[in-house]
Amino acid sequence: MASIALGQQLYVEDFEGYAAGDYVTTNNPNWITWSGSGNGTDEDGLITNAEAHSGSNSLNVIGQTGPMDVVLVAGLATGSYECTWHMKIPANYAAYYNVQENVSPGVGWAFENTFAADGTFEVIMDANTVASGTYPVDTWFELKHQVDLDNDFIQIYIDGVWAGAWTFDSDFGGVNFFGTGTASAVGNWWVDDIVVQAAEFTLSTTEMEPQLELSFGPNPAQNSIFLTGNVDQGLVRILGLNGRLVHESLINGLNRGAQLSLNLVDGIYFIELTEGERRTMQRLVISH
Repeated sequence: MASIALGQQLYVEDFEGYAAGDYVTTNNPNWITWSGSGNGTDEDGLITNAEAHSGSNSLNVIGQTGPMDVVLVAGLATGSYECTWHMKIPANYAAYYNVQENVSPGVGWAFENTFAADGTFEVIMDANTVASGTYPVDTWFELKHQVDLDNDFIQIYIDGVWAGAWTFDSDFGGVNFFGTGTASAVGNWWVDDIVVQAAEFTLSTTEMEPQLELSFGPNPAQNSIFLTGNVDQGLVRILGLNGRLVHESLINGLNRGAQLSLNLVDGIYFIELTEGERRTMQRLVISH
C-alpha cells in the first residue's frame, strides 16, 4: 500500500469476501504469515462467522493452537494515516498485536499492545510504557491509530477516547495479529472492519496533550486514599481485576489533593483517572 491522496482508503477489509473456515492469506497478498511459510496452517488466520462487528464474518485471533500469527502488510514510510479496526475480547481472555517497522516481520519492532483479561491495556515501545488504559470487555470496540510519519508521532483512541501519544520514529511496516496471551489468560479475540487510509492531519509536540498524572497513598490502603493529579477536576473510577466497576466519582481540586473514602474488600484493583479524552490507570491494593 502507498499514499496517493489524502483521505483515500488504502485498504478495507470486512472479511465478507471469505467463507467461514477460510484462511486469511488465501489469494490475498495484503496478508502474510510471520514465518512466511505457514499459509493454510495453524499459524494462518482463520475466518469465522461465530462473531462479527458487521456482516457475518470476522478474523479470529487465537492462541490455543499454533498460535495464529499473521501480518497485515502496510509499507507506509511518509505521510499521515489512520489505521482502524474493531475488536472484541471475550471475558477471561487476552489479546495482543504489534506494529512492525518493516514489511518483513521481525526486522524492526515499532511497538506492541497487550490487552489483559482484567480490562486493561498497555503499549510498550523500546521497553517503556508509552500508553495504558482500559477497554470494554466482551463487547466490540473501535481501536484507532493516527500516525504522522513525517513528524514522528502517533496517538491511539479506544472508542473515540484518546488513550495516549508518543514519538514514532520509524516506518509503519505492518500490523502483526498474534494469538499470544498473558501469563494468566489465553489469547483469543476477534477483528473486523479494518480500514487504512491517508489522513488529513499532522501531529506535533505542541498539539499533543500532556499526560495525565495521578498519585495516591497509602498503597496498600484500607478505608481511604489521598489523591493528587495535574488537573483540577477528573473522573475517578476503581475497577476490580475482573473489570467490574466498583467505584466512580467526579472529584474537584485534584491539583490540591483530595481524600477518597473506600469501602472495598481486600484484593487488587485498578484506579483510573479520566479528564476529557485523557486517562491514566494505576494499581491499587486493599489490605485491612
